Amino acid sequence: MFCDDVFIRNLNRDFRDKDESTDVLSFPQIEGDEIPDILDDSSSENPEAVSFFAGDIIISLDTVEKTVIILMLIKMRNLFVC
Repeated sequence: MFCDDVFIRNLNRDFRDKDESTDVLSFPQIEGDEIPDILDDSSSENPEAVSFFAGDIIISLDTVEKTVIILMLIKMRNLFVC
């Protein structure tokens, strides 16, 4: 799911007690005691082990854009430093 900084900041505050935006949050499909013993068997014979961890991924396009700009500026600065 794509969102803005306000939305991801609220999620980050509500679920992680961090009142700040971030680029990506992920939420497991299941957690805690619900996780079965397939973790020890990640072979291709057990298809559950391969797709087991799919959950929700939230990406803030605002923060991603800011990060890209910062990285581009750093890269450009490095091009001109001898």
